[in-house]
Amino acid sequence: KSKLVLGLCVAMALQNLPMVSLAEIGAQKNETEESRNAVDERKIETPFDADEEWEEEKEENQGEMPEEEFDSEEEEEMPDEAEKIEGLENQLLMNRAVVATPADAVYVSDETALQEAVMNSGTVVVEGEIALTETLVIPDGKEIDLRGGQISFAGNNQQRWMIHIKNSKVTLSDIVIDNTGMDCDVKVSSTDNRLTDYYAIFSSGDAEINIEEGTVITNSDSYSDLTNHRKSGIWISGTGEMNGGTISGFPDAALKVGRSTVFTLNDGEVVNNRGIGIAIAGGQNEGTGIINGGAITDNNGHGIFNNGRLKLTGGIIENNSCGIFNNNEDGITHEKFYPVADISGGLISNNRNTAITNENRGTVNISGNAEIHGALEMASQLSTMAVKSNAEEKAVIANRKQAILKIDGGSITSESPDEIAVFNDETGTVEMTAGTITASGARSVAIKNASNTTGGVKISGGSIQATGEDSQTIDNQGKLQISGDVVIEANGVEELYVGVSYNEGGSISPTSQQVTKGQAIDFTITPDSGYRTKDVLVDGVSQGRITSYQLTVTGKHRVEAVFE
Repeated sequence: KSKLVLGLCVAMALQNLPMVSLAEIGAQKNETEESRNAVDERKIETPFDADEEWEEEKEENQGEMPEEEFDSEEEEEMPDEAEKIEGLENQLLMNRAVVATPADAVYVSDETALQEAVMNSGTVVVEGEIALTETLVIPDGKEIDLRGGQISFAGNNQQRWMIHIKNSKVTLSDIVIDNTGMDCDVKVSSTDNRLTDYYAIFSSGDAEINIEEGTVITNSDSYSDLTNHRKSGIWISGTGEMNGGTISGFPDAALKVGRSTVFTLNDGEVVNNRGIGIAIAGGQNEGTGIINGGAITDNNGHGIFNNGRLKLTGGIIENNSCGIFNNNEDGITHEKFYPVADISGGLISNNRNTAITNENRGTVNISGNAEIHGALEMASQLSTMAVKSNAEEKAVIANRKQAILKIDGGSITSESPDEIAVFNDETGTVEMTAGTITASGARSVAIKNASNTTGGVKISGGSIQATGEDSQTIDNQGKLQISGDVVIEANGVEELYVGVSYNEGGSISPTSQQVTKGQAIDFTITPDSGYRTKDVLVDGVSQGRITSYQLTVTGKHRVEAVFE
């Protein structure tokens, strides 16, 4: 037994494993053989070569070790030294499992070895820095766990991607992918002289990319260093997931989500890019971006540029040019995409222009616990900067160019002086059924409507608040319909509004407006050509097929026309 103790201690020393206390040893005494095997099969995060000789030595001496079937009396009589041996054995087995390298791990320290290693599935550990002179191609059907060290660029200006993943699954963890120095002067085609897009990592087919904790994908080139500014971090084709790490420094976009592709951000940072944070492609088979967590911050361009489908349930989008730009065309070919952004959670705050710009027939749905705030740090500059000269440019949410905004929950707050929480232009549509819109900055406005289209703005629920100095709940310059149980308050005092609503086929004039008690209002009910008035209801009471009605304000009122 003394020899065995010595052998075990030597084995531990050779493997740089820590000694354990008697208390820790005792805690391991009752571990079953089944649990030992389960520990041995754990997925390992830290590379370490297993000591097979120690395993053989343990098996040879197993007969000298007390069996777990011994009764309690025999275990109590077990010599302390034997008990210590069993505990050491258990601890060594567990420590080995925690740090063991997967059986198929390959360590590489040069480009040739790396190119060869990715020809087969398994774990590839980069030692030191490897500078790629040619594209690292991961062929079809592989499962590669790429970790450790750094991969950098040392190629030429004819390469479009530093790493190309072809229809394979690749997991990146604790590795640096440095794209600094890569430039590309390849043209789009022989008939299109625009410079092409190029990437640090490009995936194709039904690929899968997983970005784990400790991964850094970066570019340090200044804008002036590059001939071609269309450099991006990753093109996702198939599926992608980010659970940690950082993507930073890219002039075009940190990450692009292709068509028929799903990308999920659970954790990690898309930060300090000179261009867009995440771009989602649109089209018949649009891409989908799912944001459950993480941070998209401090990008010079939009935090998210959505041409496809966006689902935001969590995370932070902060200090970008625009938090989310939900746009219905690409700006180059002018192809229409009809994007949809579903925002049910997360924080969008302190972006430099708007929190959300929704335009060109895009749709934004806000619900749940979404928090959307204005540009706190821009308060003193809003009225002086040239780019802020248009009213909609001061908005937290700008809804314009036939876009659709639906608010069924969440909170939208303007916090800067002269800022508008929700701006609807002459062609936009806004529907509010729940949630809160607040004007908290000085002279700010909760809702500003410029649409004179029937049904341009419909409010049937929720709360509209004005809490800032000289702030305003509603600035209506067009047609506004209010119905249902809507709370409208200015500095804690409920404002009286006459809510006016009507269906397709006619209109009521004037539209919804703020009123005072005792005020008399003359309403005109006008059907469109080919329609007639079916009924007019005042506070829910039928007035019949009338063409006009005079209302004396005694409180909150509703006037509704039904056309047929």
